Amino acid sequence: MKYLESVSQGNTAFIIDMLNIFITRTPETFEILRKAIQEEDWQSVGFYAHKLKATYAYVGLEDLKATIIEIEQKAKKAVDTHTITELFDYLENMTKPEITAISKYKQELELKN
Repeated sequence: MKYLESVSQGNTAFIIDMLNIFITRTPETFEILRKAIQEEDWQSVGFYAHKLKATYAYVGLEDLKATIIEIEQKAKKAVDTHTITELFDYLENMTKPEITAISKYKQELELKN
């Protein structure tokens, strides 16, 4: 979250907006990714994984961002695609509690604002 706080220059409304984007769009993107993985549409998997990278970076989830990069690279190169489902499941399972924590943080910011 430190990155988001630094680029916002203390603008709490901006932070709240960015957190809302992460909270709402990440599950939506996961649905699209899951479908693309099931359909073995590696080009779409690579595209949507790429889109997720920045959102994970700005909320400070660098370790999970590394998983996204791995998914993206494997999908774009169409190598080791049999591991993408497992990587995605891990990403999704690890992200759920992060979304809960980020939602709580956002609520705290809203109360202060």
